[in-house]
Parts: sequence; C-alpha cells; structure tokens
Amino acid sequence: MLQTKDLTFQYPGGSRFSFPDLKVGAQESMLLLGRSGIGKTTLLHLLGGLMNPTSGTIVIDGGDISKKSGRELDTFRGKHIGIIFQQNHFIASLNVLENILLAQTLIGSQPDAGRAKNLLERLGIGTKVYQNVSTLSQGEKQRVAIARAVINKPGLILADEPTSALDDQNCIAVYKLLEEQAREEGSALVIVTHDTRLKSEVNHQITLQ
Repeated sequence: MLQTKDLTFQYPGGSRFSFPDLKVGAQESMLLLGRSGIGKTTLLHLLGGLMNPTSGTIVIDGGDISKKSGRELDTFRGKHIGIIFQQNHFIASLNVLENILLAQTLIGSQPDAGRAKNLLERLGIGTKVYQNVSTLSQGEKQRVAIARAVINKPGLILADEPTSALDDQNCIAVYKLLEEQAREEGSALVIVTHDTRLKSEVNHQITLQ
C-alpha cells in the first residue's frame, strides 16, 4: 500500500532530511516517532503528496506519487490519501457535517451523510452534526478531522499528532477508530507523533533520528 525508498528532502537554504525506507501494507499500522524538528511533519507532507521529495520514491497503491504533479496529484490524493493535520483547516462557514462531506464533493463522489453521521457517532460527537465547527473544543475538532480524513475510504491514512489534544481514554479510543478504519477499508495507517502513549498500542514503530 505504501512503500518509500531513499527518500530525502532539502529546504531551500535550510535543513536536509534523509528518511528511512518505509513499507506499510493494507490493514497495517506504523508509528513514526521522533523529537521536535527531526522531520516528522515534513515526512508526512511528502507521503501525502503535499511536497515533492528532493530524491527518492513514494509508492502508494502501486503508483509513484513523486512522479505526479498538479491536478493529477490532487485527484490521486483526494481518492487515495486521508490526512489528519495538526491544524484542521475547516471551512468556518460550514457546519460539522458539511465540512466532512466536502471531502467527497471535491473528488466528485456522491456525499454520504449516513456514513459521516455514523463516523461521528463512533467518535463520540454524534450530537455535533449540525454544529458550527468554530464552537467545538479542540478535541472535538480533532475528531471531526478524523471523520473527514476517512470518509472517502482512502488506501492510506496519514495522521499528524491525532491524539495530542486528547485525554488518555480518548487517546486510545481515537487510535482504535483509526486502526479499525484501516482494517475495515484495507488501508495502511501511518501516525506521526511524539505521543508516547501510543507506543504500547502499535507494534510497527520507527524512531526518526
């Protein structure tokens, strides 16, 4: 599902990162750990096709996204990759349900309100369906972001610090939801975090040096 090789990234006039080779199959989870500034978020952006690597390959569902650009990459990302950012990037004028369904609309899929509501129920915020996102707590916003990321049943789910704003009980619950989604949809799950609470939950771990 996801495989990288010899992946590097150089910021113009700045830091250069060399990343270990990754391989995550369908229904598998990987935890990428590391201290601040080590390149965790940079790696996630590369895997999500949000930045182009300086060198190396990123293969998702058999296609090398490092060779794609522009509209082709945007379309591929929308259909095959679900990303949970640290900053949620919601549309302030839309309610919770509308923000989630927008992810389907943008790739030309028929919006599935039933699936969206079911995801919100399982995340413990089913009563927030029609609430404006600006009125939610940070933890609630993070759960809406998870629902939005998995609504299209992506082959690869990328999560950037998805549990950092949650207490211990909800931390594990959110991870279990992500793991369940990966398993049910045949997706690969990659979590980039410094949250050591997840170390006991994920067998496949890499610490960036």
